[in-house]
Amino acid sequence: MSRIKRMGFTLVELLVVIAIIGVLVALLLPAVQQARESSRRIQCGNHLKQVGLAVHGFNDVYNTIPYSRLDTRETWAVLLLPYLEQANLFNQWVMTKSYYDQVPEVREATLKVYTCPTRRSPPKKTLGGDVHQNGTLPHVPGAVGDYTANAGTPAGQGDYYENGTFSGTLYTQLTAANGVFWYKGPYPMRMSMITDGISNTLFIGEKHIGVKNLNMEGSIYNGDHGNSFKKAGTGAPLVRNPQTASGNFGSWHPGVCQFVLGDGSVRTIRNEIDLTTLGYMAHRFDGNAITFE
Repeated sequence: MSRIKRMGFTLVELLVVIAIIGVLVALLLPAVQQARESSRRIQCGNHLKQVGLAVHGFNDVYNTIPYSRLDTRETWAVLLLPYLEQANLFNQWVMTKSYYDQVPEVREATLKVYTCPTRRSPPKKTLGGDVHQNGTLPHVPGAVGDYTANAGTPAGQGDYYENGTFSGTLYTQLTAANGVFWYKGPYPMRMSMITDGISNTLFIGEKHIGVKNLNMEGSIYNGDHGNSFKKAGTGAPLVRNPQTASGNFGSWHPGVCQFVLGDGSVRTIRNEIDLTTLGYMAHRFDGNAITFE
């Protein structure tokens, strides 16, 4: 009787094959992750571009740039809603009421266009950062957002206006913030006031939120705190570490932060950028030439 010869892997051969597959997976996985992050960063840039174009839509109607915020009330992110195909949501926001008095359905409406896919995806709402400045109210959750307006350099004044004065100095266009966005006051920001040129000036950028501080971030719609604007330059570098707690511009993209400029172009800026150069980008009228890499 003939005997049938059985073919198969020996134990050693099987272990070798498994080892080879493991090496291939180890080599392939970083490439897949890098491709996914590249895709997410492109999507994030597209969101910023839409926001930048919405600023122009607002300007076309009112001949002004949206203000950064109004204390305890709305922010630029609310004002831009009609220009991001969210007119219905905007119409439900009662402009005579504070952020804390808006209905939850509107206050908590997180938009995909306001979020960076590397950090998260909607729907989400804030967990602990929206507490009224008088300290008498509990946290009132609202929509999250990963973008913030450029208020200029730390050397500029605050973004705000109170009773016609700033620290005892008469509030004028020159004593306000030197960026593109400032607090709602007697002087609306106009494109003509960006004398460095809109193609050379940062408008909206990614807002840094530390990994360990997500439970304390404020809503993108809440003007009660400083979430709606940031400064950049000497004294306010781009955040390099997602774990770091900081109130500056910054992202979760490896090594870079993205901004939309006034002409609608999106720029990817290295976190290690020279701070003087970064300040030139944030300042709207310093007259300094810049070069984007």
